Amino acid sequence: MNNKVVAFPRTRAPRTWLVSANGAGDFGSISEAIREAVAGDTIQVGPGIYIESLYVDKAVHLVGPVDPRFVEEDFDADEEPYAMIMGLGGESIRWAADGGSIQNLFITRVTSGDDSDLTSALIRMRSGKIRIERCVMADGAHCAVASRGGDVEMIRCHVRNVPVGVCMLDTNVVMERNHVEGAEVLSLHVENGATASLKDNSFEGRTVLRGDIRLFQGNDIDTLFVHTALVTNGNRISSLVHVCDFRAEKPFAVGL
Repeated sequence: MNNKVVAFPRTRAPRTWLVSANGAGDFGSISEAIREAVAGDTIQVGPGIYIESLYVDKAVHLVGPVDPRFVEEDFDADEEPYAMIMGLGGESIRWAADGGSIQNLFITRVTSGDDSDLTSALIRMRSGKIRIERCVMADGAHCAVASRGGDVEMIRCHVRNVPVGVCMLDTNVVMERNHVEGAEVLSLHVENGATASLKDNSFEGRTVLRGDIRLFQGNDIDTLFVHTALVTNGNRISSLVHVCDFRAEKPFAVGL
């Protein structure tokens, strides 16, 4: 009889790491916390401005102190209880994890005054899964959220002051109760098995939809370009343009 004991890997309960800009937490930067954390952990980001680009390859939860959606344009970290991430590279956050979330954060990008780089984005992903909730994404990049593949849930976010608000190709998308404003607010091309659900959003600008839109209800849209059969009843649309051949209306130029 074999009485050999089999050793299983020891796991720990998810924990919360505190990041503080004034040095009072576990870490002084979000990047340090990501390196130490494991999947399932929460990284609580304290008030302040964090000038760093993040690469997230673990299913962690980045959580700011409070909902920043109604912050004034003149954000002042010394007076407001918000947490702001200012990316330094081509994107502020590169998400490569299969799960996790970003919540209650103000996300922007440091620039030299030229935001015309078509490859720049505030949040970018090519695979994986993410939930973005109650975040402000504004200024400093060509696109706020750029995704090619994976799963994106975007809930109650505010996107402003970027040429292209959201650009997603072949990505499973759920967007609910977001406010996206700009010239090109949404470029959504879901094919190759990907689907999209759009409910109760406000899109102030040009919205382009192509592919399998499973749910389309309660949205307030300025100008809608549709490249597929889509029931538009139940939405408030100022101007609707049906384009049968999508090649006549090319996708926005965004480096994905």
